[in-house]
Amino acid sequence: MPVNNIYLVAYDITNNKLRRKIEKLLCDYGVRLQYSVFRCVPRSGDISELRMKLCEVISKNRERLLKSDSVVIIGGLGNDDFDFLAGIPCNAKNFMVL
Repeated sequence: MPVNNIYLVAYDITNNKLRRKIEKLLCDYGVRLQYSVFRCVPRSGDISELRMKLCEVISKNRERLLKSDSVVIIGGLGNDDFDFLAGIPCNAKNFMVL
């Protein structure tokens, strides 16, 4: 698998029905890291399929969206870019402390 083939997808959706649809879609592409954060590896190695499907779900459910709702895709990550702050030591160069 190419190094930059991993994506982090996070969502903040207030509507339960829409949130479950997005969650179900993301379960097909990756694993949950936190309640609304998934580590995704698109099947074809291209994020465009996942992005298209997310856009379809969102556009079909626009009336359920609030201005504060969001779905974010962060891409170009490799296996070494994922560390957890709880239970496993984290690599300090990957995190910013505020």
